Amino acid sequence: MGKRDTKAAKGKREERRGKGAVKTGAKTEKANAKQEKRRANKEDDEDLQTLIDQHAARPKADVKDEVVPPPTPRANASLTPHPRLEELVLFGGEIFDGKKATLYSDLFRYNLKRGEWRQVSSSPCPPPRASHQAVAVPSDPPTLFVFGGEYSSPTQSQFYHYKDLWALDLLSWEWTKVEAKNGPSARSGHRMVLLKDKLAVFGGFFDNLRDVKYYNDLFLFDLGFYQWTRAIIEPGASCPLPRSGCQLVAHNDSLILFGGYFKKKAVMKQFNMHTGKGSSGGAGGGSGAGAAAASAADADEALEVGHEFKDMWVWDSGRGTWSTAKRSGRPPSQRSGFTMVPDGPRQRLICFGGVHDEEDPESESLHSHFYNDLHIYSLEQGKWFAPTDKARADGEDAAAGGGAAPMELASAGEADSHAPPRASTSNAAAAAAGGGSDEDELANGLADLLMDTGGKRGKRERRRVEGGVGADDASSVYGGTSVAASERDVPLLPQTPCPRMNAQSAVRGNQLYLWGGLFEANKDEVTMDDLWTLNMSKLDINRPEWTCLGRGTVAPVEPAAAAEADSSDEDDDGGPPSGEEFSDSGSEFSSSGEEAEDGGDGEEVGGAP
Repeated sequence: MGKRDTKAAKGKREERRGKGAVKTGAKTEKANAKQEKRRANKEDDEDLQTLIDQHAARPKADVKDEVVPPPTPRANASLTPHPRLEELVLFGGEIFDGKKATLYSDLFRYNLKRGEWRQVSSSPCPPPRASHQAVAVPSDPPTLFVFGGEYSSPTQSQFYHYKDLWALDLLSWEWTKVEAKNGPSARSGHRMVLLKDKLAVFGGFFDNLRDVKYYNDLFLFDLGFYQWTRAIIEPGASCPLPRSGCQLVAHNDSLILFGGYFKKKAVMKQFNMHTGKGSSGGAGGGSGAGAAAASAADADEALEVGHEFKDMWVWDSGRGTWSTAKRSGRPPSQRSGFTMVPDGPRQRLICFGGVHDEEDPESESLHSHFYNDLHIYSLEQGKWFAPTDKARADGEDAAAGGGAAPMELASAGEADSHAPPRASTSNAAAAAAGGGSDEDELANGLADLLMDTGGKRGKRERRRVEGGVGADDASSVYGGTSVAASERDVPLLPQTPCPRMNAQSAVRGNQLYLWGGLFEANKDEVTMDDLWTLNMSKLDINRPEWTCLGRGTVAPVEPAAAAEADSSDEDDDGGPPSGEEFSDSGSEFSSSGEEAEDGGDGEEVGGAP
């Protein structure tokens, strides 16, 4: 009996060994696959500093200026009007194809009268970047200044933030790197405008995938002496909270700031059913090593919470003080990623587009609502004007597919067959070239969250704060009326820009120009490259008369039920950040107010942990 039991036990042991060997083999295979993926990513993600050094070491090359097809789709580029010529200047940007990110350092000129794109190349020039800022100065010679931005590895496991300043001669088209000390720290998603004889740089963020810092500092660059100075805020004085992706315009001797985005980790309190009390590691519940360990654990499990600002501020350059702007009427709804431009002759600001995310607690997903509406802020009255309810409803119906045609991305070979004749585009271009209180918002609910510095953000966070990466392999909703192919020889141009975020905008005379932007559908991101113009002197925000100068690589197709704003599993917006009006104890929303620098010539490196 004992021997039979022994044989049975041996059989079971052998069976277990067989199953264990299978499990071990599966685990080994999985581990090898992960190791191979890491090795492939490491090959792709070469040291960013090395890549940038290689770019800087390129031999000097003469300027080359040639007619080219329109730029490829890209996000977070800069679009700037030429101070003298009837041209727009497009620089940099990025594209994410769903697997890898590509960043650009190319420079394009768009002739507003001929509807013609030209590419200008030379060396030296700024390294590839996105989420930078560019300002054209009507000096002699006219100059384009580019500051900051970021560069990333193809898999976005490393990020490199710039703090360099470049100057482009807009007559000779040659770049020069400006050497000036005491400037802003490395950042992207900031804003830069021309204020009299100075460049003004505000806000932005820095992220090395281990620590995220937002800024609310203001730096001024003297164009006469080529010197940086930081605006000093008196202790306890009011000023905007740290943010990125806001909108900043110059008006007379003042700066006007509106909106923006902020994201931190919030340590959520846990309710102890035994003690009947709430607890969290950083909430003061407990002390000593145990509390410290709990705090660290909470930090790891903390929820990333974002906030879309709706406040409006004015910087008085004479007094050197911030104050909240007078604001009445109907401002834009809660959103981020919108664009805002000044309409000087009519003393107003014009806002377009943007996106707002709502979290679905049941499915733990996000619903994104994209906009293509216009809002106007009167600088004289301090009042917002919005489309009427009927116009707003019509716009929402169009965004949901009620009156809009979806768009499909044409391949390189199909783009030319769908595009309108060059002559009609040129004619359109030629014709266009001729023609509640903020304190309450900051105070309400600010103590509801415990904030903890740091956190690794996803793609959605990058799009919000930089004010985006996108893919060009998805379908989306395009504004306008579709006409059956049998009823037309040449596809009609769309009638209005589709809802989008992070569009590049510029103003030349009475014309507002809009290029590209991002849209999401079915969890995919679409990067657009269409070009639009709007005559601001004849603007009716209920029925704006847009002119399409180029549809880009997307073409209207037959009407179909367009997908509503898609859901996403990524973390996103919640309540506002903790704290009230931020006094100048630090330039970012953290205790130190300082940032580790690499000691180099103007850049910082962030790597994956």
